[in-house]
Amino acid sequence: MDSNLRMLIIKELSKSGHNERPLSRMSSAYGNNNNNDSSSRQQHRRQKSKNASSSESPEWVEFARLIGIDESEIEHWLSQNLQYPAGRVISAWCNYATPPPTVSELHSLVSSKELNRPDLARYIETMYITE
Repeated sequence: MDSNLRMLIIKELSKSGHNERPLSRMSSAYGNNNNNDSSSRQQHRRQKSKNASSSESPEWVEFARLIGIDESEIEHWLSQNLQYPAGRVISAWCNYATPPPTVSELHSLVSSKELNRPDLARYIETMYITE
């Protein structure tokens, strides 16, 4: 996996609160995006990341579950309060997946209903071949 793409995914999925930032070409994918709606989503995501033991998990946890990381390993990483926990997830995925993960697989995961990151999916679509 390209190092620039890897770092982008690590930084984005490790954030404690994801800021929705529609790109000019993606504005229709976000629907009617007014400031109050965006603000409430940001607040929801911040609350979501503060309480990792709740039914809703940080994005990196969802990512780890999607690629098959054991819950005990996820709990261990949660207890460490890592600055970039998605880095552990990506490293584990790249080191243990056979064959190594592809950009298409990554695109599929960030596009999934669990992660629902159309901004990252669109970035991957425009910068890499996803077929």
